[in-house]
Amino acid sequence: GWDTANRIWSPLSQGQLQLHDTGDSPIVLYQFQDNMLDSSGDGYHLSIAGGTERYTDIYPGIRGFNFDGATRLTYADPGRSMQITGAITVAMLIKVNYVDVGSGSVFIYSYEGNGETQALNVLHSIYFDNTAASKTGWFHESGAGVNRTYTINNLPNLMQLCHFAVTRTAGNVIQFY
Repeated sequence: GWDTANRIWSPLSQGQLQLHDTGDSPIVLYQFQDNMLDSSGDGYHLSIAGGTERYTDIYPGIRGFNFDGATRLTYADPGRSMQITGAITVAMLIKVNYVDVGSGSVFIYSYEGNGETQALNVLHSIYFDNTAASKTGWFHESGAGVNRTYTINNLPNLMQLCHFAVTRTAGNVIQFY
């Protein structure tokens, strides 16, 4: 209904949008409600690798990080917690306002080392590709020069909040949701 105090439309209580929770024991959980803290309890907080830290409303009562194309977040994982080479699920609430046509691949998430051994490969990543046709993609490496790319021929709807998820099974089957 209409919130007269804040002059915005707000969802009805029975249909209230919820943030992700820790019910499935996630390794990391970034809610981006005006901070870059890990809500999973594991303490894997993010920091700015370049650009400007900014947040914006993505839905009434829900904030999100404003990735402006120049801002990157990082977590320097000193251990093996995110070095997942098997089954993994990455889920997010995302609102894509703009994708630059012809801009090539834009990674929205990536866990990567800096080398060609399995522990230092890109182990899981999600990107949007707008070079020829709008695609959403998954990329990972599994050894020296062994690259795997999976794509679907669409992007999340622009200017609309959506729950976006990707799973990889232990057998390297990729499924977008």
